[in-house]
Amino acid sequence: MRDALPMDGGAAAEPAANLLERAYRSYRAELCRYIERQFGPGPPEPEEVVQSAFARFAALEKPQEISNPRAFLYACSRNVVLDARRRDRVRDAALDDETIADPGDGPANMDIERVLLGREQLAIVEAVVRAMEAKRRKVFIMHVVHGLRYVEIAREMRLSEARIRQLMASALAECQHAIDRSAAIGDAGR
Repeated sequence: MRDALPMDGGAAAEPAANLLERAYRSYRAELCRYIERQFGPGPPEPEEVVQSAFARFAALEKPQEISNPRAFLYACSRNVVLDARRRDRVRDAALDDETIADPGDGPANMDIERVLLGREQLAIVEAVVRAMEAKRRKVFIMHVVHGLRYVEIAREMRLSEARIRQLMASALAECQHAIDRSAAIGDAGR
């Protein structure tokens, strides 16, 4: 059993991009199998779960300081599934509540703060996507907006599926980092 990435020297001296790439090559398939064994084929799909875990890893300020990237990625993957299932339960419960409520009460019952936060985060993501390097932006839009699978994007862009996954992970990490930075700025202003 592999506990940590094999290091060629001090892990702290390794650039974050190299660490992310090595972790991705070493653990992606293993993590997908783990998620499928533990939680089934989806939803959320194991590939999407693992991408989210790598995005969280990439968004860390100093990923080199994680002593066991494999354990961190396993925990993140598990948390992504649990978070998604929790959101699904809340959404389903809200839908059930809406069917019971008076149909005329619809928009008035919405949580205004959540709506405004969602709009703010969407604006942040839009700005980040506009500023992205062209290839990464194209992969992000093809996957998130148009719903294409990685294999389809790889075929269309004539890149390997692994490269598409890397581009998507870095795009997601960039978006998450911008949202986190905005939240930190907002919290500091309160």
